[in-house]
Amino acid sequence: MKKSKKRQALDIFQFKWVVRKGKGYGFFDGIAKLPHEKGYEKARYLCVAPGNTRRRTYEPLVTEPLLFTKFAELDGSEDSIVNFANEYGRLGIESTTGARGIPQFGELLKTWQREIYTMACAVMIFGYLKDSESKRAEKRKQAALKTLGKHIVWSGDGSRVSFDLRHSTIINTRPGLGIKAIPIDAPIKGEIASVRRSSEIFQSFEPGEVTQPARLWLSRLINSNIYGETSPCLIFDENMQLVPYVSPDNLRACLWLQLYSAFSDKQFVRCAICKGWMDTTGQRSDKKRHDECYDREKKRRRAAKAKARKTGQTK
Repeated sequence: MKKSKKRQALDIFQFKWVVRKGKGYGFFDGIAKLPHEKGYEKARYLCVAPGNTRRRTYEPLVTEPLLFTKFAELDGSEDSIVNFANEYGRLGIESTTGARGIPQFGELLKTWQREIYTMACAVMIFGYLKDSESKRAEKRKQAALKTLGKHIVWSGDGSRVSFDLRHSTIINTRPGLGIKAIPIDAPIKGEIASVRRSSEIFQSFEPGEVTQPARLWLSRLINSNIYGETSPCLIFDENMQLVPYVSPDNLRACLWLQLYSAFSDKQFVRCAICKGWMDTTGQRSDKKRHDECYDREKKRRRAAKAKARKTGQTK
């Protein structure tokens, strides 16, 4: 099958990331500088476990194209972050821990929590936008539009539209997953457009509509998180020919690049079984379930029928 121009454009992204093998990471005590030059405070840092030198390399854009959704579903606890890091590596935004001896470098727990929260907000709005476009489930579509209306808020005089999470740190990235609270300093909110800001775009909005303002908000958030963190480079391909690519600088940028790809170019639907996202780009249009979810469901049903026959029951 011949690739479309859009798919060819996405093929220019390449990224490899190094992960310490085994229990390669853990949290350690350190100190962090307070804002506004107000001194220092005790802080927790995710660091490489002392003495761990074993490494492996993987390609998140190839082997884990939906890694950004797994990241968004972390609860912000140290355990969830360590488990994620042991599987996929650090974010790549380390700083000095200020601790005596080792480890000297790490990533602040608060920084991880803020990054998880921001990505979770983005994935939540991405999900509502995708659900609002649903042609299969009218009930889900209407529920998504109603929920978007809680976060995309128009002023009383219709001169401004803003994003407001309203429930502070409470977010929901997937139906059935449950609502979670991530400890952060301040929720994301702010003006999207008005008669003074982005006035031309604002004038294209229908008063009270929520989907286009949400798209504008999400596109800006994605842009702000990949701008300056992706770099053009030359890489040898399998034929040892130099080929131009664009590579994210670290895993954090890679996660946002995945969301950029999902939002701008790919077809996504929710799995009817697990409610998680499923990339159906280039696949049949009526695909409703992950293959692995479908297989598990078949096994479960077969086991239930076998048990019913064994106990003399019928369905």
